Amino acid sequence: MHRVPALVILALLLAIPAFAQNVWSFEARSLAMGNAVVAVADDSAAWLQNPAGLPYLQISPKSHMAWPMRVSATTDAGLEVDTIGANISARDRGGRQGWGVGYWHLGDYELGMGVSLSIERYGAGYGARVSDDWSVGVAVADLEMLWDLPPVMMPDQSPEAMAAYNGRETIIDVGVMYRGVSDEGEAKFGIVARDVADNMQATVDVGASFRSPEGLLLTTELRDATDAIDAMFNVGAEWQVPGVPGLSLLAGLADGDATYGAGYDFMPWTVSLSTQHLDFATETAVTFCGSF
Repeated sequence: MHRVPALVILALLLAIPAFAQNVWSFEARSLAMGNAVVAVADDSAAWLQNPAGLPYLQISPKSHMAWPMRVSATTDAGLEVDTIGANISARDRGGRQGWGVGYWHLGDYELGMGVSLSIERYGAGYGARVSDDWSVGVAVADLEMLWDLPPVMMPDQSPEAMAAYNGRETIIDVGVMYRGVSDEGEAKFGIVARDVADNMQATVDVGASFRSPEGLLLTTELRDATDAIDAMFNVGAEWQVPGVPGLSLLAGLADGDATYGAGYDFMPWTVSLSTQHLDFATETAVTFCGSF
């Protein structure tokens, strides 16, 4: 009588590595671009997206700080997915190195049948250029997951056994980025080996991006390229609208799910909005960012 619910729970628990490895909800801008972040990684969440991107962090041209920084806060705007995120990233004025720290919380996400999941992730990253075109970086994060599983669905499990479904792990990511600049624009290639210690599940993400002099950014990413959990193909774009200073429009596909949004930059402040139509939910996020 309880076999079907138990099998459903088992399937959800087997999905733990996928929840652990996603980098959603850190910035509305990247969400709106289909989560194709590995070869962009130039906003305040770069430490997680690809720490090798930290030396190329977007900074305010008016900043007088020795280490210009971006500070952001993200929320899901109170819709289906209860998330909050906060990030701080900075780089030296010469763009040789950068660092970042951040926090992300997914609260009581309902998976159906009375099952919910909460995730907290906080960490830090560092990146440095090793040549004119290449940079490397490393990020370390503490990940804690808490499953709420109704006892009626697994009546034979003791409290101690149920506690085994919850856990805390240290995740280490290592990133590499190539950046080439010419009269035609800026091209980037990025790769991130996630969870290299294999505490949850080691995966590899690869991506490429191109930014034209006219302000069009195109980006693509193959997440979990080795298909260790579930490979995803993401694409995205950001268009700085001509004649409307500070306004950008964003769109993408996150493994086939539509994403879109907009951003407005009124230095030193930026506000970004995004919506994702995912298989399991519609997520709407807003990010407030300051560049100092």
